[in-house]
Amino acid sequence: MKKILFLSLVTCLSLASQAQRRYEDVLRQVESTNPVLQTARQQRDARQLEAHVGLMLPDPHVELALFRGDPVDKGTRWDLRVNQSFEMPSVYVRRARLRNLQEHAAELDYETIRNTILHEAQLVCAELIYARGVARVYGEFTVTAIKLQRLYEKRLAEGDCSLIDYNRVLMQEAEAENLAT
Repeated sequence: MKKILFLSLVTCLSLASQAQRRYEDVLRQVESTNPVLQTARQQRDARQLEAHVGLMLPDPHVELALFRGDPVDKGTRWDLRVNQSFEMPSVYVRRARLRNLQEHAAELDYETIRNTILHEAQLVCAELIYARGVARVYGEFTVTAIKLQRLYEKRLAEGDCSLIDYNRVLMQEAEAENLAT
């Protein structure tokens, strides 16, 4: 008895895990092929790259000047100046924090869209599973109603039941067939 119970438990668990894998496969496929998610993923990547744009130092400023002496015998002089502006270290820290916040905000926006779409897919899967279960139950109900109708038809022929009971069974069969369609 314990062996039979153990084998039935193992069978049930394996069937449940297969159903769970199929459910997860559907969600994974929705995540990989949904165009809204693909667009949101690209927007997230673009926003994260955009956060890195302002972190570079500005380009250096180069000046080249030619000075001619007032008397010609003093000659000419060339001056070359290169200026590079630097910001205070506290500004770099604040920019890095701002960049991290922008990256995090882009990631959260993407996750919100992703979770919304996956939630909708989960609801559709749950409704589909429920509808299949209801259809299976109605199918069994119809088969049972047909068997009951045949049984009562035999009982009516033998005189074991009344016409009212037989009509009630016919109504149940019609209701079962109506529900199954």
